[in-house]
Amino acid sequence: PKVEGAIVSLIDNLGNSAILPETSPGNYSSSTITGTIGNTYFLNVETDGKTLTSNSTVPNQVPFDSLIVELNTSSDSGIGPGGESSSHYVKVQYQDPIEETNYYRFVEYVNGEFKKFYVYDDRLSNGLFITQDLINNDRDLSPGDTLKIEMQCVDSYVYDYFFSFGNLF
Repeated sequence: PKVEGAIVSLIDNLGNSAILPETSPGNYSSSTITGTIGNTYFLNVETDGKTLTSNSTVPNQVPFDSLIVELNTSSDSGIGPGGESSSHYVKVQYQDPIEETNYYRFVEYVNGEFKKFYVYDDRLSNGLFITQDLINNDRDLSPGDTLKIEMQCVDSYVYDYFFSFGNLF
């Protein structure tokens, strides 16, 4: 849940720091510090007399190659062609670099609304060209809908954090 009224500060490994103002209820941002590959950022959140700290290092970017969307034409796919909505297979493709360990988070939006996130690592696919299925049994696309998949390269701590949420559902 979003936390309103917190004091949020960010410091990078170069000594740059900023207090992040609350730009909307529970959202904090600043334009004085921007993420740079290789830099480590230390987050400090103070609220209700408690302090939460975290840190993360910005990993190298891995280019997003392709997004593939295919209509599921199987008989068990729900409403099919000619109906108001259909299920779709969604796949992302990218070249995983061999020289490093990589962690990924993909975020799915339909018509600008968050739908689901997916996390993957390259433990079994290091250095390979990846075609990854983004499985969402609740995906319901209709003609005219927009689908956006955001690819995020994250560090192991961010991966572990989001992976733990995935195990809750």
